[in-house]
Amino acid sequence: MSYLEGCTAPIRDTNQLHAAVVELIALDDAQIKYSTVQNWYPGDKKGARHLQLCDEARQVSGRNSKIS
Repeated sequence: MSYLEGCTAPIRDTNQLHAAVVELIALDDAQIKYSTVQNWYPGDKKGARHLQLCDEARQVSGRNSKIS
């Protein structure tokens, strides 16, 4: 399986928060290809910025399984 995650945020004049959880589990003979593409607003001179809290967990528990 191939999984492509995409995240983006608009430009705003206040702080922004992105919180996410990704959990991948590969069982017997499973192959997972995981990619993420992120396009966040870097902030401005007034101090508005983007805060990102992400937790990614991968578990390869099956025979002949692979996560890349």
